[in-house]
Amino acid sequence: MVDQDQREQIRLHEALKQYVVFLETRGISSRTETISVTGALGRVSASAAYAQTPCMVPPQQVCSGEGFAAGEMLLQSYLEITPAVIAALLSGGVRSVSVLSKPSVGIIFAGFAPAIDAAGARWNAAFEPSAALYCAMLTRWGAEGIAYFDAGCEPDTLRSVLLRAAKERDLVLLCTEATQGIPADVLNPLVEVCVDGIAIHPGGDILLGAIEAVPIICTSSDPSCGIVVLEELVKPVLDRLLMRERDAAESVCVKMGKPYVSIERAREFVPAKLGFDPEGSLVVLPIPVGENGGETLVEADCILDVPQNCAGYAAGERAHVRLLKPIDRIARTVRICGSHDPFLDEAADALRRTEIRAYVSSERAGNEDAMLALCRGECHLASICLPDETDSVSYIEQRLPAGGMALVEGVRRVQAAFITSENPLSGQAYDLLVSLDAMENPQVRAFLHVLGSELFLSRLDAFGGYRYDKPGRIKKIWPGKEHEPETEPKTGQGT
Repeated sequence: MVDQDQREQIRLHEALKQYVVFLETRGISSRTETISVTGALGRVSASAAYAQTPCMVPPQQVCSGEGFAAGEMLLQSYLEITPAVIAALLSGGVRSVSVLSKPSVGIIFAGFAPAIDAAGARWNAAFEPSAALYCAMLTRWGAEGIAYFDAGCEPDTLRSVLLRAAKERDLVLLCTEATQGIPADVLNPLVEVCVDGIAIHPGGDILLGAIEAVPIICTSSDPSCGIVVLEELVKPVLDRLLMRERDAAESVCVKMGKPYVSIERAREFVPAKLGFDPEGSLVVLPIPVGENGGETLVEADCILDVPQNCAGYAAGERAHVRLLKPIDRIARTVRICGSHDPFLDEAADALRRTEIRAYVSSERAGNEDAMLALCRGECHLASICLPDETDSVSYIEQRLPAGGMALVEGVRRVQAAFITSENPLSGQAYDLLVSLDAMENPQVRAFLHVLGSELFLSRLDAFGGYRYDKPGRIKKIWPGKEHEPETEPKTGQGT
């Protein structure tokens, strides 16, 4: 691969268009197979299917025009087979159907020497989570992923594995360390290159090519890069192999909850969370850079799509995101920002077991940042962590004089490192600060109710290391101006 500083990277849509044409000229084609109709749900038909016998319907339905004759087409080519189609095929005497084979994708992890397990299979613990992630994404798209952990570090071995994968699979994804890149003597002249370098981030050092008619896509082994490459480059090729239209994720216009500085030279795909501000506007909060790619994808509600040559966004500006979760679910998500402790996870799980319509999303932050996020409407609750002996009421009063908040009793965690004979219960106190506006949210109220429930407290006791009095109890309320009751003017006061 050519050094990134020595080449001009092209835009994503241009690269993808060139690559599809390149693969077509090389003869990319889909495989087919014949399977039982009863096992064809969700598969794509490879050719039309016709009724073998007249449809047997009750006499009273014949006059209404229901049913079909022998030889009548029941299924057109390149359509997804649904339950209704299965019933129609069986009614017409069709017992087997020709479908497009599931594309097989080889995922090669290069750069580290593989280990050998007790059964003699090669694997690599560093890449195993990424392999599971990629294979699951491929399965969701109707393909099959197979990981190759035996590529190692030597060019000759990597070349051999690449050739073997190209013979065995319909597409090959070659992942290597971002700092190392793909050795030139591995690719040349084995891989015919179509595109070398695409202006997207994350994405790594991307190369699009082919060995004969088998697509070869090279990128970084970093999962944050791999996720983008699979979504934006691998999936469109799979769509071509499965002869289906590309289904674009729902895109919505949102307001930036905080500023974001972009990499101008590249189109960015930024995992982010969504929420609603006090005015009811949908706001996006980019997830901080550097978090694990797999965990980030779990927590993300959307992908912020930042165009190339865009310097970024200021807070309050409009931007476009691709939804990963339904808006209705986001509206029913309790957002917590602040110090994270396992008791929050236990409470979130207890809430799910009592209120199936409620979800919880948490973001780690210090006390000051969490309180600022609460004031800006970026979360419903702020988790405040203080030394056990600290007066949390005074702590809040000093920092939030404007009010509009309620302090809710949390738990005390006893940390073994602080336990002494003089102070056997030393530890950290976790309380929750809730905006009064959020108190109107039924999911927030349900979460606070769970904190005092027997289900949660029994789980907390089993977890160990906690003390508590009355979790979920409101310790103090500080009304803001919008929450203060109106008062009559004092007698004798001038107007």
